[in-house]
Amino acid sequence: MHFANGITGSTDSDSSFKHFFRASPSGGALYPNEIYLLAFKVRGLSAGIYHYDPIENHLHVLSRKSGAKELSAITYTEEINGAAAVIAITGISLKNRVKYGERGYRFMLMEAGHIAQNILLTANSLRLPCFPIGGFIDDEMNDLLGIDGLDEVSLYLVAVGGRVGTEERSRRDKIRGRSM
Repeated sequence: MHFANGITGSTDSDSSFKHFFRASPSGGALYPNEIYLLAFKVRGLSAGIYHYDPIENHLHVLSRKSGAKELSAITYTEEINGAAAVIAITGISLKNRVKYGERGYRFMLMEAGHIAQNILLTANSLRLPCFPIGGFIDDEMNDLLGIDGLDEVSLYLVAVGGRVGTEERSRRDKIRGRSM
C-alpha cells in the first residue's frame, strides 16, 4: 500500500502547513484517490475490508467481512476467487475539481492508473501474481466498500497474490499445447 500511494516525503510551506508527497503523481499534489484492501488470505492480516491511511501508513479495519464471495459476481471475473487480496482504488473528485474544474475529474482517473501501475510493479517485484480489473458493477462495489458512489466512487481494482488468474493461464497454456 505504501508503494502504491504512501507518503514518500514532505515539505513545509509558508503557512506552517506540512505538505506531503506520495508514491504516485498527482496534479497539484491534491491526491483525490483513496485505497482500500479487501483481504481474503493475507498472511498476518485478518480477512476483512480495510482503508489505507497514507499519513499513518496504516490499515484501518472497516469490516471483518472480506467481500470475497461478492467480488466474483460484481466483477464478472472468476479468476478473482484465487486472489489473496484485492486492492480497490476510489476517487473523490471534489478534491481536484476545486482547483481544476472538470479537468480535475480526468486527473483523478489518470492518477488511479498511476496508483494501479505502482501496485502492479510492486507485486511483480515481489513475484506475486496480479491483474487489474476495470469492469465491475459500480453500485455494488461502492456498497461493498461503504462509499456513497457520489462524493467517492470506485474506479479500479487490482487482484493480487494467491492463485490469481492461474486457471485462465492454465486454460490458455493447454490450448497452446504447453503445461505449467
